[in-house]
Amino acid sequence: MNALKTLVAGIALALSAGVANAAIDDGNPGNQLNDAGDIHGELFLNVWNQAAGETFTFDTGWSYDAFVANPTSFTANFGSDANWANFAATGNPLVFSLGAMNSVGLGTTGARNYYVLSVDTLNPNFGSDATSTAVRGYMGLRIQDINQADLDVNLNNSTFSVSGEPGDYPNYWGSNVGSTHGSIDTDTEVGQWLAMYEVWTTGARATTKLNNRLLGYAFLDKDEGTLSFASQPPSTVPVPPAFWLMGSAMTALVGFSRRRHA
Repeated sequence: MNALKTLVAGIALALSAGVANAAIDDGNPGNQLNDAGDIHGELFLNVWNQAAGETFTFDTGWSYDAFVANPTSFTANFGSDANWANFAATGNPLVFSLGAMNSVGLGTTGARNYYVLSVDTLNPNFGSDATSTAVRGYMGLRIQDINQADLDVNLNNSTFSVSGEPGDYPNYWGSNVGSTHGSIDTDTEVGQWLAMYEVWTTGARATTKLNNRLLGYAFLDKDEGTLSFASQPPSTVPVPPAFWLMGSAMTALVGFSRRRHA
């Protein structure tokens, strides 16, 4: 009997592990999903294969506050994630985006709306307060679509979705937030840099001011299944000195070889 119970428990655990979903903290103190404490939201990753209609979503576990305070220390590794393995096997092209919400200041006359937004261009036109509010609303719908249930946001799981399933990327907050609310492309192709901004509004609703600051650049390595962050686009990050030393050594070795055979 004990053996049977153990077997049943093992099967149940395996099934639950197979259907685990990402659960993103939306930063709303009054939301039942916010059971990880006052972390003011979590940064989450979306990767989308439009041709295959498949989406990978990953909860990085980084709080909003921790990320905006020190973005260049941010890394995430999902190479061993089973959902990523299934998704990455679908091939290219892939696009990715990042986002986070912070609802702490809503409804005050000071800072009201906060979010981290990925953008595929430098110096984007975030538009008006109405535009920023619309982007924030779309991101909120995206998070709801990912969560779908009262899940434990401490688990930092991932989600693999096919077209039409909960978490399917195009459902909400896709590559464009909609022409009626401005045109901000939130994603770029894997292998390209993705600019990251903190965006917030201040002042009373009648005199709202939209603010933003560049946090840096995100880079996704598909082969390694890693996400890294740099103060410059990866294409302009200086080559490590060790690389140049190795190149000098190789040049000297080739020269020595040629003299020996002369």
